Amino acid sequence: MISILPQNFDSLYTDERDKWTLAQTCMNHLTKFFDITATSKPKIDDFYILASKRKPIYFSAWEVKKQEQAFKLCLVQYETSYTTANQLGGSTHVDTSFYFYGQLKIKGNFGTVLIRPETFGDKITELFVKTEVDFESHPLFSYKYFVLADGADNLVKTLPNELLKFLENVNGLQLELRNQYCLFRLPKAMNQEEAVKLCSIGIELDKILNK
Repeated sequence: MISILPQNFDSLYTDERDKWTLAQTCMNHLTKFFDITATSKPKIDDFYILASKRKPIYFSAWEVKKQEQAFKLCLVQYETSYTTANQLGGSTHVDTSFYFYGQLKIKGNFGTVLIRPETFGDKITELFVKTEVDFESHPLFSYKYFVLADGADNLVKTLPNELLKFLENVNGLQLELRNQYCLFRLPKAMNQEEAVKLCSIGIELDKILNK
């Protein structure tokens, strides 16, 4: 079993111990499906899907492997806020949770690309200003995902059709390409089901992008 608990675990406050215990439980669950080993932390701080978060902290990384495919799984923490209504008008609460990110070194160089679920606001914006990269040959992908890139015309020609078809069957994924590196995540805070899903996606992405 891989222990991921910090050395000062016993001295942490109860809520911090609970978060680390959940992280350990998730890791134990992942070892039932994948080969996991500790590895050096890849540089992911410059990726928008992490840098845009509130007070991100990057803890550790592991290599996740299944047969010939592999990627790096990164444990991060960041803050989210939400507002609750009451008779006095409402109050804002801050939640700090753990999240898993996947990182992959890829053979191709697609420049800088952001792929994320398309929102209703994106669809409205597209009626007035052309900002998104559209893949006319993959209408379901274009319906589900919003794509921004620094070389739109070239991306349509070079992004693998196999990747587009795969993402048509994946919900909620955020994926960012920066030259020969890829960072990806799912929206929910860490839990066992989400962790297995992300790792399965990472294995498939390695198969597609490193053929």
